[in-house]
Formats: sequence, structure tokens, C-alpha cells
Amino acid sequence: MQVALIDLSFLPAWTHPPFWILLAIVLGWVLRKILNWVSLRMPNHPVGGALIAAIGITMPIALAAGAFWFVVADAHAALEKATWVSQFDTARRIFRVYAVFYFAFQLTKVAQAYFQVIADRSENKLDDVLVPISGTVLRVIVVVYGFIQCISVINSDAAQNILAGVGVGGLAFGFAAQDTIKNFFGFVMLMVDKPFELGDTIDAAGLTGVVEAIGLRSTRVRTPDGQLVTVPNGELANRSLTNVTERPYIRTQHLLELSADTDTKHTEEALVIVRQIFAGHRGAQPAHPPRIHLERLSSAGPTIRIFWWYYPAAAWDCAAENERLLTEIRRKFEAAKITLTSLPPVR
Repeated sequence: MQVALIDLSFLPAWTHPPFWILLAIVLGWVLRKILNWVSLRMPNHPVGGALIAAIGITMPIALAAGAFWFVVADAHAALEKATWVSQFDTARRIFRVYAVFYFAFQLTKVAQAYFQVIADRSENKLDDVLVPISGTVLRVIVVVYGFIQCISVINSDAAQNILAGVGVGGLAFGFAAQDTIKNFFGFVMLMVDKPFELGDTIDAAGLTGVVEAIGLRSTRVRTPDGQLVTVPNGELANRSLTNVTERPYIRTQHLLELSADTDTKHTEEALVIVRQIFAGHRGAQPAHPPRIHLERLSSAGPTIRIFWWYYPAAAWDCAAENERLLTEIRRKFEAAKITLTSLPPVR
């Protein structure tokens, strides 16, 4: 290889090709360091930083592949009759394909950075789950396609046989992995319908807990007693799902069963007391005022039913307010000589 900028006449002729390849590797390494340094100083431009980093990582391989290509081209012209030259020619074409797909592999990180920017703008936490999965899918596609292209350089018939084998193997895999495919499509349905997000509390046909992770095959739910339950996505997608986190309020009801000897005066007084206590309770909203009424009269005594709503749906805050209200009812009933036959159940 003749380059006017560098005179290699002082070196033996056989050292010239390795020199150019080594020079390309060193130059690529220097450019990689420089571009990596630049990308690290772009925290506010994640996509641009990822692109520069991808170019930098590819530089040593790309420049080495280019140098090897031209070195073999010169050797091919000078040693056209040598049998081993054709092998080097095949090697340089494989090296070129590898360099191209290595760069494509690095570009998948740029795409993932772009997807992450979009996910950060969205309030849906499921988008954060899709970002690494989409990056993985893109990388698998690049690796498989690059491998087939490398094989086609060596033997185009072999590449076609591989593709045919992949088709037959895919069909066999489909029959053997029906559950896996079912779970994958269950994952797709969960992503499309978005019945819940990461961190939401759900009730899935008897399974109640917080969604901690969503994968291609299964979803992990942490139950209130601390157990981590793994549910296949295909099964979860077919269940009736209740998103407890999405409820805007908590509705609670009580039955106050008064003693059989409670007369009309004390019954009316009991209603007045309860309505006064629940008037303006914490977490009240005008759309759902408390509903308190005398439900029935029987030989066992009068029964008062209470419905009340707490905003927002904060379970522990609601429990604390419920405790305060019931304690106040008990205290005022005792002062008014009104007797309860049993403690009111919470529903």
C-alpha cells in the first residue's frame, strides 16, 4: 500500500500490511477515547450522547476492517495466483460485514436511549418496562441477521439452508413452546390494554398485591403478607383485574345494632349523634356525603346503617379516620345511655 504521507521504505515489505492495520487500530482507539469523553459531557442530550458513544465504540473495528480491506486488495493484485489470497479475500469481506453489523448493534443503544426519552415524558410506568425489552429485541434481530450475512459471505447456499432450517425449527418450536408463546402474547395484551402500572395494587381473581415487575413471560406481585407471587402473563391477561390504586375513594359501611329496649326517643337521638359525627369528616367530598338512615326495626332492636366515603383512596388514613369516628360514636352513645348489642362490623 503506497501512502505519500508516510514513507515506509525503511521497513521490510512484509511489515507494511501489519503496520497499516496496527495504525488503524491505534487511531480508532484514540478516536474512541475522544468520542467517549465527549458523550459523557452530554447528560442533557441522551440520544446525541448515545450516538457519539456508538460511533466511538465502533471506530477501532471499523478502521481496522477498512485497513484490512485495502491491505488484502493490494495483496490480491500482487499475489493473484496464490491460493491463500482468496481466503484472505473472504476474511476481509466477513470482517467488513462484522464491522457494519457491530455498528448497527451499537445503534440499538441509540434507539433505546430515544425510547427512554419518550418513556420519561410519559406518566405510564409500563413504558419504562418496554424500553429495555425493545432494546433487547432490536439487538437480537441485528445479531441474527448479521450472523446470516456472515455465513452468506462464505457460502450463500449454506445461508439459505439456515433460513429454511429456521423456518422449520420455528414451526417445531411453536408447537413445543405453546405456553411461552401464550405468555408472550399475554404480555403484549397487558402492554396494549395497560390495566395497571408498576407499583399499582391489583386484585386479580383472588390475588391481591403490588405489581413489582413485568417481564415477557410473567408478572411478579408482592402480596400484603410479603410473599412474591409470579403469575404467567397468559393467565394474568385472562383474569378479571381490579386496579385498587386507581379507585378515587374508599367506601366504608357500618351497621349499628341498638339494644332491644331502645325506645323511639333514644333511636332518634342516636341518629342525630351519628349524623353530627359524620358531618364534615376528614376526607369528605360533596359528591359523596355520608348516608345514615334507620334500616330496620325488629325484636332484636333498631338498626342504623352508615355509608361514608373517604378521599383520596389512602387505606391507612381512612382506617385512622374510621377509628376516630367509631370511638366518638361509642363515647357519645355511652353519655346518652344508648346501648349497642355488638360492635359494628367494618365493610
